[in-house]
Parts: sequence; structure tokens; C-alpha cells
Amino acid sequence: MTRVSQIKTDVTCVSFELAARLESVAEARHQALDWLRQATRGAVADDVLLIVSELVTNAVVHSGGATICCDLRLMGSLVHVGVTDEGVSPTGPAVGQPDDDDDSGRGLLLVSMLCVRWGAAQSASGRRTTWATVRVGG
Repeated sequence: MTRVSQIKTDVTCVSFELAARLESVAEARHQALDWLRQATRGAVADDVLLIVSELVTNAVVHSGGATICCDLRLMGSLVHVGVTDEGVSPTGPAVGQPDDDDDSGRGLLLVSMLCVRWGAAQSASGRRTTWATVRVGG
């Protein structure tokens, strides 16, 4: 199991830590899906799961840290997804412009197309949170 510890969970938010390994992406999706089923009363949003996958993957691949933290919050018809890593990478996340034959580099482009807003912030401790806000209801 890739989960390090459960931090906080209730109907409107969930927060969990994962080891910074590629296997943790599936665990993050699983945790997010379980929470979405409760928080949105079954109105699961595929866009949220894709965004969780992309943000967790980026944190694992680019941060160089040992753990990541994933936070999801329901705010009316919006879900806020935040993924915090140890901020080891010298640059922050940016939407890539991959060539047609590139195997990667489209994650944040997809995120930007699916969400209402997204961004990243670095804390004074050096941890970086990349976040996106997604509409899940009408």
C-alpha cells in the first residue's frame, strides 16, 4: 500500500499523504473516487479524477521528494484539488508545448482545459502546492 497516513476526512474535504512513487497515482485516484462518491452523493466527476492523476504524477516525477499530500474540498458545485510536494524541483509547473510525437508533456495542458482555474504556490518552507478547481455539478 502506498498511503503513508490519513490526515483528515469528512464529507466536504479529504486529505491524505502518499509516498512519492508512481504507484501512488493509482492510490490517489482510488482515495479521490471514494471521497467523491460520498461528497457528491454519487455524481462522480471524471475530470476530477483525471486532474488528481495528472497533479500527483507531476509531483512524483518532478519534485524529487519522499512524500506528497493530496487535498480535495467540495465547495458547492466546485471541487478544489491541491497536491503538495516537497518543492525540490528548481522551477514550478508550467503548461508544456509538446510536439505531436512526444510521449509526455500534456498533463497540465489537460488540467488547464478541464478546470475553472489552476495554479501553483510555494510556501516559505519550500513545499509547493499545485491546485485546480473543477466544476462537478450544474
